[in-house]
Amino acid sequence: MNNLEKVCLLLLKPIAKFFLAKGLKYSQIDELMQRALVEESTSQVQLVNKELSVSKIALISGVHRKRTKEIIESKNPDLEGQSSILSKVVGIWCSNSKYLDKNNKPKTLSIVGVDSEFSNLVSSVTKQISPYTVLFELKRIGTIHTSESEASLVNNEYWTGSSDHETYALVAQNIEDILSSVDENLKNNKNDINQLHLTTFYDNIEEESIPKIKKWFLLRGSEIHKECREYISKFDKDVNNKLKGEGGGKVSFTTISFSSPKLLIQEIKPNKRGRKKKNV
Repeated sequence: MNNLEKVCLLLLKPIAKFFLAKGLKYSQIDELMQRALVEESTSQVQLVNKELSVSKIALISGVHRKRTKEIIESKNPDLEGQSSILSKVVGIWCSNSKYLDKNNKPKTLSIVGVDSEFSNLVSSVTKQISPYTVLFELKRIGTIHTSESEASLVNNEYWTGSSDHETYALVAQNIEDILSSVDENLKNNKNDINQLHLTTFYDNIEEESIPKIKKWFLLRGSEIHKECREYISKFDKDVNNKLKGEGGGKVSFTTISFSSPKLLIQEIKPNKRGRKKKNV
């Protein structure tokens, strides 16, 4: 096993643990892996504006040509799109002066008509999805409160916990960002600015204090992300129309905490097997 294969095995182990916890078998995982390879190969080809062909995708992915064709022709819903759109709508609402009151807080927006404040907000993010669809979803997950003519922001952060698909779509994006960040750091020269990659870890915490620590993480995490939005939005062309430079750059700042009590491992004793003694 070469070094690359060893690294890939390390990365696959927590994914394998997740698959096993969800009851997935190898045949299902194999099918998902083929689809992931084909879909990502397709994205890579499209990224460089090259013409798509089954043979080309099959060559890049290593998946059999017949199976590649089946995957390409089948429809797979976009789980990342909606999560990204809702997150950006909330982000702009919290940072663009057009949608802030005199105290620099997200103001209540009008929602009636195609020229309403909320419609203009959504249109600044996407023109592919109706503002009323975005309004319905934000209300459904408890991010906003609405009256007959207005909408107000209840939570400054967009939470995806109401939907498994949206939550794991966000996790997938986080994983991609982490791997890209680490990969870039490993390739960087000494004079390059590294991507942030920090972990704080303790493994002998008093169990009764864990709920208190979790609440502290949630509070401080929200405060940190508010500071990030206020700072980074100054450099986003969707928020600051005074910027003259070329746009398209991506910035992602992700925080996650995990706290758990001591894991008790129950010893599994094998059943003793032996030959029955014959009475003589």
